[in-house]
Amino acid sequence: MDPTTVEKLKQIIASCKKQVVEANIHQDADLMRDFGFDSMNFIHLVTEVEMEFDIEIAESEIDLAKLSSFSRLLEMIEGKIAVKADS
Repeated sequence: MDPTTVEKLKQIIASCKKQVVEANIHQDADLMRDFGFDSMNFIHLVTEVEMEFDIEIAESEIDLAKLSSFSRLLEMIEGKIAVKADS
């Protein structure tokens, strides 16, 4: 787990939902349950993540139920960054 990626993701989450404080975001955080993310917030988050990390997230991969946990979202981002670096 890259600390820079973790911090950037926390910043993006906090910017997408103004009530969220970066310090409250942790590995086990659930974006829906803990921070009140809805589908619109999540789409905004995905767009910001794509731009910040220069990755593409396919529509078929956008599943709020699966990616609402901070750790799963982080795993997906790091996986896409790794694939991009290998190509």
